[in-house]
Amino acid sequence: MLVLALLVGACVFAAMTGPAVSLRTRTQALSQTLAAASPTTKTVQVDAPWDQFTAAISSGSYFGGVQGASLTPSQFAKTQQEIGQGLARVPVPLGAGAWAGMTSRLLPVVAGAGPLTFTGQPPQMEFVYRNTLAANAQLVAGSYAHGALPGGALAGTVTTQMAARFGLHPGSRVVLTIPTGPVRVVITAIVRIRGANSSFWAKDSTVGLPDLIIPPPGDKSTCYCWVGAIFADPDQLVAMPAGVSFEDAASLPVAYGTAHRMLITHGTVKAGEKVLVLGASGGVGTGCVLLAKMLGAEVKRSMQQGKERIDLKLGGANIFIAPIGDGENVNAAPKIPYRGLDHFGLAVSGIDEIAAGLKAKGVEFTKEPTTVRPGVRICFIKAPEGVSIELLDRDPRHQ
Repeated sequence: MLVLALLVGACVFAAMTGPAVSLRTRTQALSQTLAAASPTTKTVQVDAPWDQFTAAISSGSYFGGVQGASLTPSQFAKTQQEIGQGLARVPVPLGAGAWAGMTSRLLPVVAGAGPLTFTGQPPQMEFVYRNTLAANAQLVAGSYAHGALPGGALAGTVTTQMAARFGLHPGSRVVLTIPTGPVRVVITAIVRIRGANSSFWAKDSTVGLPDLIIPPPGDKSTCYCWVGAIFADPDQLVAMPAGVSFEDAASLPVAYGTAHRMLITHGTVKAGEKVLVLGASGGVGTGCVLLAKMLGAEVKRSMQQGKERIDLKLGGANIFIAPIGDGENVNAAPKIPYRGLDHFGLAVSGIDEIAAGLKAKGVEFTKEPTTVRPGVRICFIKAPEGVSIELLDRDPRHQ
């Protein structure tokens, strides 16, 4: 089984580190190996630490020895496709209770651990996320659903064995340390292990059971200390939707995480309620507007792009009243009495293609297609009698 696992691992790493190399040959070899094995051994589990994978790439071991090479988005997509296609040809069913997760390195505990962990050196703990925690554990104290946390803190869960050794209970606060500073974790739940022999718990026993590390004689690099793990509460991470880049996903919590905390963490807005957003032109304000609309609330914005604005609903129509200052490239107000229309708007999809087609027909634009805020692009067309026609293309995700 060790040879079998290494063979599968080679298949996976060949795809991850060399997307252009077909898995067919390796898959056939794996199929032949499995055919000779007894039915009871046809279960394979493969994983690889991400830091080891990226270190191998940076060392130039792959991609033809190019130093510092990394996967481009297209290579990453091809890698996923080839891994999936390669393993799909292997006659090995997925094991029951499949799960995915991420684990940090062991981090020193600088505060919050009980006296049973004292060995002369500080204990260490991993911070772990696994997407099926609730299905593999029985809640015995506290709750996964936590309220407001101290600024910058994370919510965590530990097993009964971990709680006994580290002296933890719901409400305990543990401080871990990383190179950039302390990480504060509030324990919100204690769970009992369910199915101790499952891969969820057997893969890395440290996530459920504390362990005393005893270095061999003469080894001064390994600590003589207790180690354990804290699970991130299930709502601490979310999957990246398809089409969202890593850069967008990383920057999203800066503004939208704040908006989510105000509207949902501290009191969920309900459908039909009215929400007044002060300063709705910034990142947090825009996030509040979008989240409130998603929750079914009626939004009254007081600011747009740094200017006051009034939103009215009249006869089912949305009317926006906003000031126009000097030097904003608009015509002077007409003499009164004046009969006419300043402009009207049309919602479109694919504004750039539409604009290109209109230009080809000689239509005059007073404002080229422009992004006025995330997910919203507009342009203005010159119409007869000084009237303008606005085309508005709004991404459905920013309604």
